[in-house]
Amino acid sequence: MPEQTALRLEKAQLVMPNFNHRRLRLICAVNIIRANSKHPLNSLRPLDEIITITGFKPALNHMPDFVSDFPNTIALIHLETMLCAGFHTHDDELLSRFIGYHARLNTADWQLVSLIQRRMHTVAGVNAHMLDNQVLVGNILSVTVAMKILGVGVPVLEPVVVPVGSASPSSLENMLKQIFATLPGHLQGFRKIQTPLTRRITPLLATALPDAKRHVRIYIDETMDHQEYAAIEASLTQMPAVQLVHSESVARLIITADMTKVSDPRVDKSKYFYFSISSYSSWLSLEHYIHYLAVHEKGIKTGSGIDYTYIDEDLAVAED
Repeated sequence: MPEQTALRLEKAQLVMPNFNHRRLRLICAVNIIRANSKHPLNSLRPLDEIITITGFKPALNHMPDFVSDFPNTIALIHLETMLCAGFHTHDDELLSRFIGYHARLNTADWQLVSLIQRRMHTVAGVNAHMLDNQVLVGNILSVTVAMKILGVGVPVLEPVVVPVGSASPSSLENMLKQIFATLPGHLQGFRKIQTPLTRRITPLLATALPDAKRHVRIYIDETMDHQEYAAIEASLTQMPAVQLVHSESVARLIITADMTKVSDPRVDKSKYFYFSISSYSSWLSLEHYIHYLAVHEKGIKTGSGIDYTYIDEDLAVAED
């Protein structure tokens, strides 16, 4: 019975084309059990309205007879497949129709996704090309639309998968918290689904940050003597957790031999590391501090053979 139902829904094009068939069969089984147990399903929005909002409007032209008998159940299953973020290619007609509908009408869902997209553009290390990718935008929009209609009572059965080297879930969640906390009045309704929505779009957003968390972005003060600069540069290029950058504005750590820069009360001292080229302990302290940043801030996983002690942040400005 679940298998037959899943096949009929796929044939009627009422589920996401790339949705896993086995998962669809499981969802159908759960809904069949619920129906046989006489547990009524709360009414969602009208099925034809949901189908239009999600970009499946052409399916209304050949709707099977069984759909009219279970409109709420079909709507629920349909939306659950939208939560899978199943868009994969740019030339997907459904993707173009779905994004086009929301962009043309400037829906609340589109405004929220656009707001998140704009905020992401300000994050250091973001890959703008990936962030503007219509597949990524469509998947975030898909999850947002489905979650808003379904509400908060939708379990997350899948683990949150964040690509290796991408931003840690906590860093992205903090950014989303700031967005939700400052939503304009007409978008305040999204705060009701803030937690489940954040949980679902975090791994999607992480794909647009391939470098921001894989490496500790380090800037070497160009006013240093060439001998010092070259020695530090040669050492850092051997560290896989480091990405050397040429602008202080995007650096997490600035290495300098100028004590006046570190002692300036106007600067963020956690961003500076005072390096004394004549001190052996400076090399060790720098290595430990970079490891601390990589593990505790950047979320980089280390192998079982690496065992560093905890390094206090004050090491960043400590002089031998």
